[in-house]
Amino acid sequence: MCKCGKRGCFETYCSMKVLKNNLIQAMDLNKDTSSKELLKILQENKLEPAVQNVIKEYINNLLIGLSNIIDIFEPQAICLGGSFVYFKDVIYTDLLNTYKEKKYVFNKENMPELKLAKLGNDAGIIGATIDKMSNI
Repeated sequence: MCKCGKRGCFETYCSMKVLKNNLIQAMDLNKDTSSKELLKILQENKLEPAVQNVIKEYINNLLIGLSNIIDIFEPQAICLGGSFVYFKDVIYTDLLNTYKEKKYVFNKENMPELKLAKLGNDAGIIGATIDKMSNI
């Protein structure tokens, strides 16, 4: 069940909150573990089978959701931002390899590039500031 009230939303499977909660559960950590602490612990335990299972499931769910977006809109690229960029070293390479290998998308000859947002987790606040400044 999603917070919006519907079932099966992309957010329910692929938000960073879901990833963090699943990792915390898999590594038996305190539920109040900060993102910074979690990332450090994750980097140290990336090869643990329980952690690998969480990461593989997350990547699979993310690619299913992204492939639906790709099949509908046929973008040239998709930028992943927000707190995802903090987990770049742990997830991004595996995500790209699985994306290229499995090719969930309909049009396999014209697969869009998956990029990390250059502004990282600051994109939203920068965009909001620019929007606010344009209204002055």
